[in-house]
Amino acid sequence: MSPLHNLEKMIRHDIGREIPRTASFLFAPLDKHAFGVAFGLTGALSVAGVTILDLLLAEPWRGLGLLRQYFAGYSVSWPGALIGGAWGFAVAFCAGWLLAFVRNLTLALSLFLLRSRSELDGAWGIAVGLLLGMGLFTATIFLVLKGGLQVAAHLGLLGGGRIAGSVYNALARVERF
Repeated sequence: MSPLHNLEKMIRHDIGREIPRTASFLFAPLDKHAFGVAFGLTGALSVAGVTILDLLLAEPWRGLGLLRQYFAGYSVSWPGALIGGAWGFAVAFCAGWLLAFVRNLTLALSLFLLRSRSELDGAWGIAVGLLLGMGLFTATIFLVLKGGLQVAAHLGLLGGGRIAGSVYNALARVERF
């Protein structure tokens, strides 16, 4: 059984009525490759179409040539339209794939949090503390790497390890009970 089916079953049980079948499509994940191809084709047709349209106009737009700064081999010409179309497909495919990935990830995390909300009610403080601790750890690593082998400035706030050692000893004592 898929997680979606389990979620639907749980919601039906919770609210005691039938959920419309079409509502399950709201939570269906996007196909990353199909979304990427759709974006890619749109990007390819857009770049190639604008280039061809510019070639057919009596007075061309000189700003279109700036695309060669981003797309290697591109020029405002018939072969450039094909090269620009290929580049447009590649860039837009990556953007579409990434968008679908982020949407699926966001949806999965949202559903996870909704499903386990009752279990997490008492653990929000722990979760927030964990996230803040990870942020402090990441900032410490960044500052240490940025400053070389010198100790980062905010680590001096710990009093040369005295405060950190005191906190560790206090937690060790609490753990014994």
